[in-house]
Amino acid sequence: MQSGIKKKDYVDLELLHQQLTGLDESIALAKEQLDHTYIACDVLKELEKTKEESSLLIPLGSGMFLPAKVKSGERLKVAVGAGVVVTKSFQEAFSYLEKQQEKLEAFQAKSVELYDKVAARALLLQEKIEKDMKGV
Repeated sequence: MQSGIKKKDYVDLELLHQQLTGLDESIALAKEQLDHTYIACDVLKELEKTKEESSLLIPLGSGMFLPAKVKSGERLKVAVGAGVVVTKSFQEAFSYLEKQQEKLEAFQAKSVELYDKVAARALLLQEKIEKDMKGV
């Protein structure tokens, strides 16, 4: 391997690959959070239609569920961050979820755009390294 510029190219390429890995993880996490908000919205829509007391199972994790009863017009407890929980109506909770979805979708779109730019830069650098190696 030649000195200076070639070593820098290899280091830069490795840094770009690390950045791509981080962006890929961020995109996957945003998608997972979006999926959860979509499911929560669907559940809220169904629960809002409830005219009287309804029974349901609340998932606790590890295959465990807690039986519960929901009454028509009941309010929800919503975690809004930093350990803060507030009471909201179904419509307020639904609006909150929609805003979260918009923020997550915007974050995901920006992350994908950045990923594409970094990937294109990494590809160009990879091609440059391969060209330099052939010229050696």
